Amino acid sequence: MAISSEVMRSLIPGALGLAGTLISIVFSWAKELNASAQRMRALDEATRRTAFWDAWLKAHLATSEANEDVEMLKSRVRAELSAAASPVEEAYRQRAALVHPGNVDRAAYQDFRRSLSRSRRWLLLYKPPRALAWVPRLFFYGSLVEALAIPFTLIDPAERQDWQYGVIGILFLLVMFRALSIWAEKPTAVRSTA
Repeated sequence: MAISSEVMRSLIPGALGLAGTLISIVFSWAKELNASAQRMRALDEATRRTAFWDAWLKAHLATSEANEDVEMLKSRVRAELSAAASPVEEAYRQRAALVHPGNVDRAAYQDFRRSLSRSRRWLLLYKPPRALAWVPRLFFYGSLVEALAIPFTLIDPAERQDWQYGVIGILFLLVMFRALSIWAEKPTAVRSTA
């Protein structure tokens, strides 16, 4: 029950496609994780800055004898607190703009998918709403072409017993790349920052 070299040659592009898809998904996840870490660093920095100015104002008020400076000190602290808050607000504003550009909500996406014919849905014959979905989709199309070509490439009766492994492998890749493409095209939920 050894797999012939021809079947292995047909499975190698699918394995490479799977590896490429998984790598692109991991990179997009790492990019989002890096953006999240940047937002957390901005929030921590603003928290430390706020704590410093709060302590500074309390110490200055406790040691100050003249009440004339109080309003000037409070306005300075307000300005510093606003300056500390602006990078945090900008980081969360950028997240909303970068993570969800042009995404539609989940109900609109499902209505769009339901409006397509069954063959268009199964063969992914429509433009995905997210660019990330193109990577597994292209490998799905390549696996589909390979699946259609297997019966013509394995005509030799001696190799016919091995083509079932090739068909099973290609069908597995088809199902997997189709599922990855559908997963990648689904809109993500927008979380409120308030």
